[in-house]
Amino acid sequence: MDEQKQQENQHRKSTDAWDEVGKQFQALGDSLTAAVRASWNDEANQAQINRVQVKLQSMADDLNAYIKEQTDTPRAQKLSDDLKRVSDSVIDAGEKVVEEVRPHVLDAVRDLTASLHKMVNRVEETPDEPPAKEEPTPPADKPEPQPGQPKDIHE
Repeated sequence: MDEQKQQENQHRKSTDAWDEVGKQFQALGDSLTAAVRASWNDEANQAQINRVQVKLQSMADDLNAYIKEQTDTPRAQKLSDDLKRVSDSVIDAGEKVVEEVRPHVLDAVRDLTASLHKMVNRVEETPDEPPAKEEPTPPADKPEPQPGQPKDIHE
C-alpha cells in the first residue's frame, strides 16, 4: 500500500513538473512572439530572429533525438511488452466473460421469444368484436313468466 502511494506521489510530482515545463514553454513562446512582432521590420533584428529560429530548431531536434533514444531502450521495450501483455490479458478476460455469459443470454432470448410468440398467439386468437351479451338464465326452481303475465315483484 505504501509503495502504491509512493508511486502515485511520484507520478503526481512528475505530472506537476511537466505542467510547469509546459507553462514555461508557453511563456517563452509568448515572449518570443512579442519580441519578433516588435522587431520584425528592423533588419538588424532579422539576423537575431534567424539565429533564435536556428537555435530553437536545434533544441527541438535534440529533444526529438533524445525521445527517440529513450523509446529504443530496454526499459522502454519492457514497458511496451508489459502494456502488450496487459492488453492481451484484458482481451482474453473479455472473451472469457462473453463465452461464459453467452449461453445464459441465449436462454434468456429464447425464453423472451417464446413469451412473445405466446402473446402474439393470444392476440391473434382474440376476436375483434366483444362477445354478445347473453341474457342471464333464470334459476331452475322458478318458472319463467309467460308473455303478458306480470313479473314477481319480490325477485
